[in-house]
Amino acid sequence: MEMIKMKRFFAVCTVFVLMLSFMPSVHTEAVSFTPPFEVNSESAVLYNIDTDTVIYSKNADKQQAPAQLAQIMTAIVCIENCNDLETVVSCPDSVFTEFAEYREKYPSIFIPVADLEANEDVSMKSLLYAMLLASSTEAAGTIAYHIGNGSSKVFVEMMNAKAADLGCTDTVFTNPHGLYDPQQLTTANDMLKIVKYALSLDQFEKIATSPSYQMPATNIHSEPWTVTHTNLMTIQDSEYYCSYARGIKTGYGDETGRALVTKGSQNGNNHILVLLNAPIDDANGNSWYSHIEDAKNLLDWAFANLSYKSVLTTEQEAQEAKVLWSAGDGFVILKPQEGYKILWDNTASTSLIETKTTVFDDIKAPVAEGDVLGKIQLVYSGNVIFETNLVASKSVELSKSKYWASMFTGFFKSKWFGLSILFALILSAIYVSYYVYQYRNMLNARRKALASRPQNRRPPQNMNRNRKR
Repeated sequence: MEMIKMKRFFAVCTVFVLMLSFMPSVHTEAVSFTPPFEVNSESAVLYNIDTDTVIYSKNADKQQAPAQLAQIMTAIVCIENCNDLETVVSCPDSVFTEFAEYREKYPSIFIPVADLEANEDVSMKSLLYAMLLASSTEAAGTIAYHIGNGSSKVFVEMMNAKAADLGCTDTVFTNPHGLYDPQQLTTANDMLKIVKYALSLDQFEKIATSPSYQMPATNIHSEPWTVTHTNLMTIQDSEYYCSYARGIKTGYGDETGRALVTKGSQNGNNHILVLLNAPIDDANGNSWYSHIEDAKNLLDWAFANLSYKSVLTTEQEAQEAKVLWSAGDGFVILKPQEGYKILWDNTASTSLIETKTTVFDDIKAPVAEGDVLGKIQLVYSGNVIFETNLVASKSVELSKSKYWASMFTGFFKSKWFGLSILFALILSAIYVSYYVYQYRNMLNARRKALASRPQNRRPPQNMNRNRKR
């Protein structure tokens, strides 16, 4: 009975796999475009989550100071190394001493805080909210102190190790809070890798995209207090509010410029935007939220102008291929094995995408439907953006008469026929030579035999006649 059940199970699995193999697939991607406006940030990356593709970039591999975007990595190390985010820890004196030293070194430095004080008891979760929403440097320092077992240096080593694991080859962290250090550097592309990974972690997106959070009362604060997200695009009563904006982190410093990582979601389209080193002031010296302006322009442009276009379908007749020995007309239509959709700028024509097909040589019957017989590439701006197999749209039967006729005529045209003739001539020459050799030996033997016989002379006939008389 168990054997019968197992056979049925494997039969169902086989049918399921076969069904999947015949289901058409659609590959979806995007390509990079240039928006019709100037981006003020020194570095930028606009990434489409749905297609896992960068659709706009500017100086994406240029090293810049991350400012408080460094706190995204602080959050990653905290979440991965804290077993329980409800754990309550105390804000150490050393954190506040460090900030005093910063102010002596950089008198005009901006140090964002969330009103935490030395020896205040706060949960790790509340520290994450204070850090990711309000850029709280004291929260970042406290997290580093406790996760690093009393050593901020150990924690920074953990940050750099994680960055290396994520492939961030141009990123170096020197502190957990993001205050200016000329040695602390990253790139827009590296920061994109970091935030993509952070979004895969439990709790991170929920915390980093919350517009505000009520900090619970503590041993220092007798009443709860609220921390608000520094990304003004998420605050409804802000003039910069955008309904599609989701958090995630801002950064600021006189030496670092403005920085922003945010997520935008609208009508099923989801983007991550990274901006680094945006100007602090405009040309007149007035405070300028240039990073917010860039973010709004880029996301508005993406949502308004980018949409999915079907460039290739599995039903599209892409190429006709000649089939030798076929029972039909000698040809089969080839179709793409995978379909292709692209996130495309509505102002540009998809005719700019070039199609290149390659069909295998000497295709011979029989051919089964779905057999791979070639390749098709889609090329945009000289780059291959998609490639898939070309497959037979139907089966092609073998014509035995055509096959044997081809074999017969093909043999006489082939090198093997020539080699056969040459081989036959060589054998004939060898045979004739051998025969002549044997014949000559036979004649020589006869001559020798005749030469060795004794001569029996007979008397002349005339003499015999005279004697009788």
